[in-house]
Amino acid sequence: MAINNSTIELEKSTSMHVILVQRDGVKKFISKDFFSSCFPCTVLINKAKKFNTEKLADKFIDGSLSAREDIKVIKVVEVISTLKLNL
Repeated sequence: MAINNSTIELEKSTSMHVILVQRDGVKKFISKDFFSSCFPCTVLINKAKKFNTEKLADKFIDGSLSAREDIKVIKVVEVISTLKLNL
């Protein structure tokens, strides 16, 4: 975070949560391109549906994935992304 209005911010980290599942014997993430009747999965982390908190991810699992027999939820994973500016 910038200290004042005359200091450039050189580094920023964010924390998000993604859902790791097993589908057809392969570990994947729930895709952000999901539809109401179909839950596509992806192996690419940048295509994964991201949640701000673990609680929101758990709520999505309880509301949308708990009745799915073709998708086995493994766990919610925290993803930390850091952007760093090298001057």
